[in-house]
Amino acid sequence: QEGRVMIDHARRALELVAEGQALVRGGSAALTGSLRLTTSSALARGLLLDWLPGFAAQHPGLEIDLRVTDTHVDLVREAIDVAVRYGPLPDSGLAARLLAPSYRIACASPAYLQRRGWPQQPHDLAQHECLTYEVRGRLLCDWTFSPVDGAGQDVTVPVRGALRCNDASVALDWALQGQGVVYQSALQLAGALADGRLQRVLPAWLGAPAPLYAVLPSNRFVPPRVTALVEALAELFARSAAGEIAG
Repeated sequence: QEGRVMIDHARRALELVAEGQALVRGGSAALTGSLRLTTSSALARGLLLDWLPGFAAQHPGLEIDLRVTDTHVDLVREAIDVAVRYGPLPDSGLAARLLAPSYRIACASPAYLQRRGWPQQPHDLAQHECLTYEVRGRLLCDWTFSPVDGAGQDVTVPVRGALRCNDASVALDWALQGQGVVYQSALQLAGALADGRLQRVLPAWLGAPAPLYAVLPSNRFVPPRVTALVEALAELFARSAAGEIAG
């Protein structure tokens, strides 16, 4: 295992040397080398799955390695170039760039709402099937809401339901099947809201903040291929964030 880690780091170091030589020679601006990206299953399936092939097509010299995991990853040991994560970020030793501000919202399918009715206030969720999942190893079963107009107190509602899991994308699939109410980032739910597969409940309330970050192993030299990816991600999520309120 130690040998495999060393070989991987050595290969990445040689790629950096080649990039530096190209810059000194004033060579082609085309991006080359490997680019290792990690994110959660929900973010990969909901936001990056359809987008990454287009980015790869724009930069044919890149080899993109997407690592999908819902567990903590040591970015240095795993030779990760960029991690896309929801904040706040606990590790101040990492370099991070805000890709998009966001917040959690509560949504359910039209079929579920027709069957069970619409919650009118956050506390009504205690009487609904709520689809809970783990975030960083902790079950997200206390849903916090703030009034959109800023008037009034925050409300935290303990919720429960027959189904829970350790993967937000599974909880989203259950919501799409009409199994209950889901509480996730508005960015993540934007597609399902736009095409009507989900409907937002409690539109006068915002859930907990869920800003999205690009996280790098350190704030030292960043290769051009990594900078290009982060800039492209920022543009992607800025467009997605612009449609959140309408959703």
